[in-house]
Amino acid sequence: MTGKYDAILHLPHHVSEKHPPMPMADRAAQFAPFAALTGYDAAIRENARLTQERIVPAEAELAALDRRFRLLAEHLDERPEIRLTRFRPDERKADVKVVRALTGLGLKEAKEIVDNCPKTLKEAVSKEDAEKIVNDLKEAGATAEIK
Repeated sequence: MTGKYDAILHLPHHVSEKHPPMPMADRAAQFAPFAALTGYDAAIRENARLTQERIVPAEAELAALDRRFRLLAEHLDERPEIRLTRFRPDERKADVKVVRALTGLGLKEAKEIVDNCPKTLKEAVSKEDAEKIVNDLKEAGATAEIK
């Protein structure tokens, strides 16, 4: 015995004669308040990520994905993206409203797009929709282009 607690480490575990043992679910519930601690959820997720097995696709699956990506790349010009290049800065609030209406984004995201022009506004829209959106933007005082 070299450690400080070696004398008590191997004593028999106490089992109550009056009280039944607590179920594992109840024991876990005792520690539920620790979930409110900052970083607890992130630590649990990180631990789960590190212990989960990585899925490696087979060669046939990779080849099928490659064929799909090539097909998408071939037809990409059929579904253009709209790039917002400039808004008049004196009417920023109206500009943000227009961007929100066209994209469905929240106030913060729409303001970020308006403030950081040029920025991609929408991707993979039909040519008709793209032309309509660009016209709406131009009516609001913006400069936009279809790529």
